[in-house]
Amino acid sequence: MLSLTFNKHRQKAVKYKAPEIKVGDKVRHSIKAVTGKYNDALGYKSYRGKHWSQIYVVVKINRAGVGHPLTRYYVGGQYRYRDELLLVPEVDEATALEIAQRKFI
Repeated sequence: MLSLTFNKHRQKAVKYKAPEIKVGDKVRHSIKAVTGKYNDALGYKSYRGKHWSQIYVVVKINRAGVGHPLTRYYVGGQYRYRDELLLVPEVDEATALEIAQRKFI
């Protein structure tokens, strides 16, 4: 009975707002050597984009349980958490056509 009264006043977990990643989606993962927390590793510039890897495809998703926040994604040969991944949007047909028509020197 005590737990019901205690849990009644607890805050509910906030839903994760990032877009959901599915198997087959294209993602990039953060590179720890560049985005480290301390000293030399912290010397990255966000506008350069060197702290993100090349594009990989999500192969598997390992869910810890129903409603469990620790879902891991198999990307680039390793399981990674959602906060390490950046979802890469698909290129639409109009953009692909425009890029194909550009004249490169």
